[in-house]
Amino acid sequence: MGTYDLPHASPPREPKRRSFLSVNALLGLAAAYTAVFVLYPAYRFYGHGDELNLTTVQKQQFNADLARCQEFQKPPFWEVQKTTPGNRINPRYRVTENDKITVLQNATVFDGERWIGSVDLVIEQGTIREIDHNIAKHRGQDVEVIDVQGKIVTPGLVDVHSHSGVAPFPALRGSDDTNEGTQILTPFARTLDAIHVYDPAHALIASGGVTTSLVLPGSANILGGEAFAIKNAVPADSLVESMLVEPSTGVNRTRWMKMACGENPKRSHPAQASTRMGLSWKLREHLSQAKDAMKTQDAWCARATSKDKKIRHKAALEGLSIANEKYWEFTTAMLRGQVHVNTHCYETVDIETMIRHTHEFGFRVSAFHHALSAWKVAGLLSSQGYPITQAIFAELGLYKKEGYDANFYAGKILHEAGVPVVYKSDHPVTNAKYLLQQPQAAYQYGLPEDVALKSITSTAARTLALDDRIGYVREGYDADLVVWDSHPLSTGATPLQVFIDGKPTLNSTEVVANLPSGGAHFSYELPSANSNMTGKSLGKEGLTIIHGIKSSYIPSQEITASESLTLVTNGTHVLCLAATCEPPAARTIVKEITLEHGTLTPPVYAVSNALGLSEIEQEQITRDGPAPTDPNTISKAHFGLHFGSDLLQRAQFGGVTKIITPPNPSGGIVRGVSAGFYSAGASALDGIWQENVALHVVIGQSAKKAGDSISRQIEILNSVIINNNGTLPVVVHADNKDDIAQIILLSRQHPRTKFTIFNAAESYLLAHELAEAGISVILGPWRCAPHNWEGRRCLAGPPMTKSPVKILVDAGVNTGIAIGTTDDDLTVQLPREAVWAGKYAGLGEAEGWRLVSGNVKKALGLEGEKDEMVVWEGVPGKGGRMVGVAGVKA
Repeated sequence: MGTYDLPHASPPREPKRRSFLSVNALLGLAAAYTAVFVLYPAYRFYGHGDELNLTTVQKQQFNADLARCQEFQKPPFWEVQKTTPGNRINPRYRVTENDKITVLQNATVFDGERWIGSVDLVIEQGTIREIDHNIAKHRGQDVEVIDVQGKIVTPGLVDVHSHSGVAPFPALRGSDDTNEGTQILTPFARTLDAIHVYDPAHALIASGGVTTSLVLPGSANILGGEAFAIKNAVPADSLVESMLVEPSTGVNRTRWMKMACGENPKRSHPAQASTRMGLSWKLREHLSQAKDAMKTQDAWCARATSKDKKIRHKAALEGLSIANEKYWEFTTAMLRGQVHVNTHCYETVDIETMIRHTHEFGFRVSAFHHALSAWKVAGLLSSQGYPITQAIFAELGLYKKEGYDANFYAGKILHEAGVPVVYKSDHPVTNAKYLLQQPQAAYQYGLPEDVALKSITSTAARTLALDDRIGYVREGYDADLVVWDSHPLSTGATPLQVFIDGKPTLNSTEVVANLPSGGAHFSYELPSANSNMTGKSLGKEGLTIIHGIKSSYIPSQEITASESLTLVTNGTHVLCLAATCEPPAARTIVKEITLEHGTLTPPVYAVSNALGLSEIEQEQITRDGPAPTDPNTISKAHFGLHFGSDLLQRAQFGGVTKIITPPNPSGGIVRGVSAGFYSAGASALDGIWQENVALHVVIGQSAKKAGDSISRQIEILNSVIINNNGTLPVVVHADNKDDIAQIILLSRQHPRTKFTIFNAAESYLLAHELAEAGISVILGPWRCAPHNWEGRRCLAGPPMTKSPVKILVDAGVNTGIAIGTTDDDLTVQLPREAVWAGKYAGLGEAEGWRLVSGNVKKALGLEGEKDEMVVWEGVPGKGGRMVGVAGVKA
C-alpha cells in the first residue's frame, strides 16, 4: 500500500486581467490571441498553479475520491491504540426529561479484570463517571441512590456471535434474513439492512445481562458480509440505527466481516463449491481479484496526488472507480487491515487453511467462531504473533461431523496455551439470554474464575475492538452494568437489574415478584470446579467402600446435618449404609474412597430425543432412521438401541444414568414406543432396564409432513388411544395451548389412559386444567423462548416472568424437565437444570432433584422401577461430580 499527500481540489480562479497600452496595440492583439486560443484552453485542462480547473460536479467528485484515498491510508486496526478518558461522553446518550445521576451504592464489583471491594458507582449521561468509596454521601437531591447491598456488579455481558434481529422470534420464513442465498460470496450483504427492531429476543437477551451483541450474517457463504454491533435496548424511535453501538457511517467506525469454512458453505452452494478444495479456491480467487482492485485504487490515488498537475488533472477526470466497486469495497478494506474478520471454522484443517490464506493475502483473523477442534492446534494459534480469539461453545457439540471434536476442557486447554477464549450464543441456536451458562460450565471444567468472567466481558469486548467503551466497569466507559442475585458463575445466577447506557431495562418490582426469593438471599458462593470424577458402576469386581456421605436427596434415606455415613456396595446392591459398616470378610475390597461432602441421589431420568438411536444428528447414516408415518405401524425403540456412543458417554459424565428414548421422528403423528436403558450400558444384553416405557405421539406443525392437518391428527390420535387401550402411558409431544386443550378433552374420553405432555411450551396457560385432569407435564426445554409459532406464548422465566415450572408445580401438576427436542448433546447439563429450575420454582435441593427423577418416573408410569443410589462428591448441579452408581439398597 502506497502513501500519498492529499491536496484538496479547489474551485477555478478567475484569470488575472491584463493591461493593454495603446502604443502596443499590435502586441496586445497578439497577446490576446495567444490568451484566448492557446493559453486559456491549456489552463482549462491543466489548471492554474497548484490548482485544477474543474466543474463544480467534477470538483465534488474529486474531493470525495481524495477522501477515500485518505481512508485507504488508515492504519490497520492492530496498530490503533485506543484510550478512554474518564470525562468521555457516551455517544449513544440521549437527553430525556427525567434524567438523573444514578449512584449504585455498596457494590461488589468485578470490573472486567479484577475484583473490587464495596464501592459506589456514579452513572451520568450514560457513562460511568466515578468509582470510589462512599460517594453517595456527598451527592445532592438530584441523585438517585440505589443500595445494592453488597451484591455483585459486573460489566454488561458481550456476545460476539448472534443472529438476533435477522432471525427473529418466532421463526417464520417471511422474517428470516440470516443468509443471503444467491451466491457463495456475498461481501456486499449487511446485517444492518435486516435487523428487526421488533424481535422480542432483544429484551429477552438483555434480561440475561447481555447488553451488547455482534449481529452476524449466517454461515452459508464463504464471505457472508458485514456484521454490526447492537445494544440490546429497544429504542423508542424503532430505528435500527438507534440500536447500533457505533453509527453505521463514519470514517473511524469499527467494521466486522463474517466468513465461513467447511460444511455449511459447501452444503449450501454445491454447484459453486462442493468440497473444501473448492471453497478454498473460491476464496483465493476472490481475494486475488480484490488485491488487483486494491492496486488499481492505490495507483489512482498516487496519480491524483502527483506533483505533476497534468497527471493529477487526468486522474481527476478519470475518477476513482473500478468495475463493480461496491462489491469490492468491503473485501479491499479487509485486505487493508480495516475490518475485523470473524470466521466460522470448526475443524483443524479449516483453521489451518484459513491461517494459510491470511499469510498469502496479508490479512488477520480476529476470531475463529465455533472452532470446536481448536484445542488440538492451540500451538498453531498461539504462534501467529497476534492474538486470535477462539469463540467457542462450552458444551454444545457432536451434532455434526465438524462438531465431533468438542471437548469440555477446550477453554482450559486454549487458555493455558495463551489463546484468548470467549463464549458465544450463536443465537437462536442457543438462547443468548443464557450466555452466562457457558462460562459457568467452563469454570466447572477448570477455566479460572477470572478468565471465565472475562470470556463474556472484557475479552469479548477486546475481540470486537470495543474494549475502550464496553466490557469493563471503569470511569469513562458506557454504563452497561448488571446487578446479580448471586455469584455470576453459580448455577441459576440471575440479573436483578441490567443497565444499558445507564438506563435500567428491568422492572424491579416484577423481578422481585418473579424470583421466589425476591433476590434477597444473595450468596457469594462459587460452585466447585471438581471435574475429574467418572460415573460408572462401583465395585463390579469386588466391594467399594465410600466414606463421607453427608447428605441425601433420596426420600427414604434422610441424613441429618451432623451425620457422616459409610456406604458399602458390590456394584449392584448397597450392602451397608450406616455410620459404621463392617464389610463381609469373604469379599475383596477393590476400592476405598473418602469424600469431603458425599451426596446420595436417585438416578437422573433423561427423556431424550434420540440418545441411543443417533450418534451425529446431521449425518443420517449414524442414525437409526425415522419411524414409519403409518399410525397403524408402531415402532419400538429398544430394537434399534446402540450403546457406547460419545453422546451417551457425555450424559454419563454429567451424572445422567437412565435414559428414555422414543423412536426417531418421521414427520408423522406416531413416533412409537420408547425404551428405558442405562447410559453406561455395554449392549442390549445388559443395558435395557425397560423395553416398553410409553407410546409417543406428536401433535402440531412437525407432524404435518405426513399430510395430516392438526384437526386430522387429533382424530387419528383418538384411534391410536383406543387401540392402545390403556396398556402404555401416552406421551404427547405438543407446545400449543389449544392442542394441549384437545389432549385434556381426550383424557376425559379415555380415563384408563395415562397422559403426559412433553415439550409443553404453553402448558402453564392450562395449569389448573392439567392438574384437574391428572395429566403430567415434562417441560423440554423448561427454559423456554418463543422459537416457534406454536410456542410463541411460552414464558421467558425470571427475571421477566415467573417460571413455568413454578406455575405448574403451584397448580399441583406433576412436573418434570428435560433438555429439549434436539439437544441431546446437552443432556450433560440436566443435573444443573434441576438445581436451576428448583431455584426458580422455590423448591429445596431434594425437591428440585425430583424434577429429573421421581416426577419423571411418575409421568411415565415408572413408579415401580427400583432406583439405584448414585454417589456424588459435592453438591449435584453445583459443581459436584458423580462418583458412581452404587446400586439398589439390599
